This record gives sequence, C-alpha cells and structure tokens, in this order.
Amino acid sequence: MIPDTVVYVVDSNGDLGAALGALLKNYSIRVEAHATTRAFLEQAEQSTLTNSCLLLALDSICEDGLPLVRQVHERLPQLPLIVLCDTPDDALRDRLIDAGAIDAIGKSLVDAYIFTRLSKLLPADPGLPVIKPSTMRLPDGTEVTFRMMSPDDVDIERRFIAALSDRSRYLRFFSGLREVPAYLLKRLVDPRFPVSYALIATIADDTGERQIGVARYAPTARDGVAEFAVVVADEWQGFGVASQLLHGIMTAATVAGIRRIEGLVLHENRPMLRLARKLGFEESPEKDDGPGVVKVAKNLRGAAAGQTR
Repeated sequence: MIPDTVVYVVDSNGDLGAALGALLKNYSIRVEAHATTRAFLEQAEQSTLTNSCLLLALDSICEDGLPLVRQVHERLPQLPLIVLCDTPDDALRDRLIDAGAIDAIGKSLVDAYIFTRLSKLLPADPGLPVIKPSTMRLPDGTEVTFRMMSPDDVDIERRFIAALSDRSRYLRFFSGLREVPAYLLKRLVDPRFPVSYALIATIADDTGERQIGVARYAPTARDGVAEFAVVVADEWQGFGVASQLLHGIMTAATVAGIRRIEGLVLHENRPMLRLARKLGFEESPEKDDGPGVVKVAKNLRGAAAGQTR
C-alpha cells in the first residue's frame, strides 16, 4: 500500500470522514474531511495530489451535484473524484462521469462497509452507527442487497459456488471446480479492507439469505495494483448485478489507495468483456495464461495507461 495516500472527503455532517479516518489510520492512509466543497478546494489547490482521491458526498439528489463535480474537475482535473449519493442509476452515473467524476455509487454502500469493518476492529465501541446495506430492485420486484462479505458468510459462499452452472464456474475459476478447498474458502470470506475486499449480492429466500453474486479484489506482487474477479449466479445475470458489484469494489479500491485493478477474463466470456469495456477497462492479451485469456485493467488514480508503481 502506498504510504503517502490521502483520501479527501467532502461531507456536510462529518460522519463519513470521521469513520474513514478511524479505519484507514491503521494502514498509513490519511483522511482529510471538509464540510463544503469550497473549503476543500481552498486547501487542495495548495496541496500535492499525486496519491489522493476525493469522495464527494451529496446531501441532495445527484442531479444537483453536477455543477459541483464540474467545478472540482475544472480546478483539479488530475484528482480522481467519486460521487456518493442515493442509488445512482446508470444514466445518472454516466452524466456524473461526463462532468468529471470517475464513478458514482450509493452512499449507503460506502457507509456500510466502513462501519462494518470498524465494528470488527472496535467491537467494544458503542458509538458506531448501524448502516443498512445498499439495495436495488429488479424488474420483477426482487430486492437485491449489497454488503461487505464477512467470515460469517462461509456457508452461503459455499452454497453459491456449488450452485453455479458448470459454465459459470469455468468462466470464473477457469476450471470445473465444484467445491472450494476449506483453506481457500476461509480466505475468500475474510477480506481485510483496505488490503483486500469482497462485496456480495444477496436475496431473501426460505433459508434467510441466498448469495447470488460476489466481486472482490486482492493484492498482487506489484505495489498499488490489485486483482479483481466478479461472478453472478446464472439466473440473475443480465439485470445489472455484476455492474453494481464492480462499481462497489472499484470505489473500495480507490478509497484504499489502490492505483490500478486488473483481472483475467476468458475470451469467450463476452458479457464480462462488454461490462469491462463499458466501465472503461483496457484489454490486452495475457500470453502467460494462454491465447484464450484477456487481461482487463483500469487505472483508478489518473496514472498514464499501463503505468504502475
């Protein structure tokens, strides 16, 4: 992890900045919180922003934040900016990105993973708020919940992998693996944000909760570069679940100081390649893993294409 990373937060009530600062100080990542965009800009224009990003939390509807996003981008075009607001859809996200943001994500999702992680680190702290996970409603009325994975999810993760079709399992693991070894399963359900992170999608069913998708990133041997993977159960593909999962881990990775995320995708996995292109990932052949594998990669902090630290 890059030691001089700074995460700037603009949040009028101050809760997000305080919580993020309490968490990331353990990882040598500094958080500077401001109540207004004006206050942030006055300081940021005098600062070095090489390894920084901005979380801009909007109190009102996302459309009202478009002028703020344009203002920040015009004055600090090199600074990666993520907008936090209430459940942005793809059309609104595109407008915010056109205005200068690198992404837009539901604020409840960010709050949830920060406070969930803090509750694990500080179990005796009675002052931590309980944040409801982010949700989305599918066309048939099904409500999908997005939340950070925890060690308690070992059973639903095991059932999720076992229930994948042979093709989905092959596209995700590049093999017909049906049951994950215990040591690997334990590692999968215990992400250590900010070094690693996993976001799952679940629905309610007769057993209480059923996992239908997961996205995660994990560190690589290169400083500031993480590897990601996304998989969604067959019957829930094509509804935007994978897009929400990937947006979530990109935001988490940016907050964590990661500069670039990469993933290996089989050439025949057309839906994943289409999603990666839509989200601005670059593609290149991955010769070490065979001609049927494509590497997709995206810079999260404004580095030149292909540049890593």
